[in-house]
Amino acid sequence: MSRYCFPLALMLIVLSGSARMTAPGASPQDEQAEAKNPPSIEGDEFTNPTGMTFIRIKPGKFWMGSESEEADRESDESPQKLYKFEKDFFLGRTEVTQAQWMEVMETRPWSGRDFIQARGYNPAAYISWDDAVAFCEKMSEQEGRRYRLPTEPEWEYACRAGTTSRYSFGDDDADLSKYAWWERNSFKQQEKYAHRVATKKPNPWGLYDMHGNVLEWCQDWYLRYSLDPTNEDDIAMQRPEHRVLRGGSWLIEAHRSRSANREYYEPRHRSGYSGFRVLLEVDEKPEPPESENPRNPRNPRNPRNPRSTTDSSGT
Repeated sequence: MSRYCFPLALMLIVLSGSARMTAPGASPQDEQAEAKNPPSIEGDEFTNPTGMTFIRIKPGKFWMGSESEEADRESDESPQKLYKFEKDFFLGRTEVTQAQWMEVMETRPWSGRDFIQARGYNPAAYISWDDAVAFCEKMSEQEGRRYRLPTEPEWEYACRAGTTSRYSFGDDDADLSKYAWWERNSFKQQEKYAHRVATKKPNPWGLYDMHGNVLEWCQDWYLRYSLDPTNEDDIAMQRPEHRVLRGGSWLIEAHRSRSANREYYEPRHRSGYSGFRVLLEVDEKPEPPESENPRNPRNPRNPRNPRSTTDSSGT
């Protein structure tokens, strides 16, 4: 056998492998185009390249805030508003983990801090509102999708999951430890840190840790419910300095993990008990021109908030 046969065979294998890297018919330009125009998402769950799983939240309506007779309610949870969601969105099945944060941002904001258990499946903490927004923007750029923080109505709609009780599982604080890491089973047990995600029971829509573990940043400024967070005039009227967080945490008492409870901090706030969860918008398929689709005229929507409408009258 010729001494040239083995090198020649090796060269063919390398070339074949190289061809498989771009086959079938794919070029770097094709891959870039796919990143800019990702395929539509089918089904009720989606896992992105970072390994984050999202649950489809379907259209519906709910009363945001708490009723006057709800135990331990706060004054900033009223007046209640009826929100109607006209399209699907996806919400992270869990809070963003340390491993997911490092995959996207390549940093460890929690490193060397107190009240942290540094493990990949624990929530990313010491994340400011600005940090969370930067994470969403970077992941959006990488994947060609629209990631962002949920609004307060989106967050509470997903948390309640069709319920009207104090928590997504009922009204009794005694059941909270089945669904949440909070003061009694964390801080008072000398486990002064956020715990691994998805180790407690999920809410009825399959979302974990909507109660407890870490507070979750929302997109909105902290405003009175009598004002509209999508209205620039209302925002200017109150001149807010704080962003909203929801869901309670491992540090605080039970009633502050209720579905309607609101917390707020300055956007630069960082702590071992604050993190976030990501919302993924669903791309709408373009409609035919109105002249080609006379039976389905487009419905006008609020240009400031196309996802939902609100009606405090209940109609």
